[in-house]
Amino acid sequence: MANSALAKMGKLAIECVKDPRRPSFWLEAEKRFICPKGEEDQAKAADRVAHTAIPQPAARIDPRFKLVFLTVAIGTLLFTLICVGLVLATTGELPPARKELVQSILTMAKVGFGALGGLLGGKVV
Repeated sequence: MANSALAKMGKLAIECVKDPRRPSFWLEAEKRFICPKGEEDQAKAADRVAHTAIPQPAARIDPRFKLVFLTVAIGTLLFTLICVGLVLATTGELPPARKELVQSILTMAKVGFGALGGLLGGKVV
């Protein structure tokens, strides 16, 4: 179970949130990501990753990938909260215009959730 795709996607998501400004490297032997601070440490980490027997697709996480991931995650959360807030603010049946608005915002949240799954799944698989 520890090597399942969902577990790897979870580790990848956590690493994207931890330190989005620096690249991260996956060490297969240690089953974890490392995030070196200096350029020398990054070169050493890249060298350690290059010497692994089977390179993983998610062996290196670029800061740009982390930025895109965080942007999509924050946008998805924002649209979900707006949708829930609008539904809770309305008592009874939603007026037609507000119902359209809520459905549109819910669609944006669904698209964001799909994008998160695609980003993580594409990096892990």
